[in-house]
Amino acid sequence: VIELIGFGLFSIHIGDSNRVLFTATLFVVMAAFKTQTSHDLPPLAVLTQLDKYLLSAGLWFFGVFVYSAISVRWAPQAHPDFVSFSTSFEITPEIDNWMFVLCVTTWFL
Repeated sequence: VIELIGFGLFSIHIGDSNRVLFTATLFVVMAAFKTQTSHDLPPLAVLTQLDKYLLSAGLWFFGVFVYSAISVRWAPQAHPDFVSFSTSFEITPEIDNWMFVLCVTTWFL
């Protein structure tokens, strides 16, 4: 359920810094969930199914967080006073749509 809420990132405008805050908040919620479940389960030497899920969800959220930071940084005219690393590259709505498709695909896998 927490990962499904993560898709809400793509409803926020590309240049809005709330994209990073939204993703960071969900990452913290995921970490709190992992901490809570680790107290409820006995320690084992092998990874349980829940451990594998939490590890993959954490990696997924990290990737989404990196993309959200990049999309805010290289959004078209997000920061007109800020000198860009590359003036020829910017995140467009088309790229954002492709990233949404990629995130949905990796979520299903």
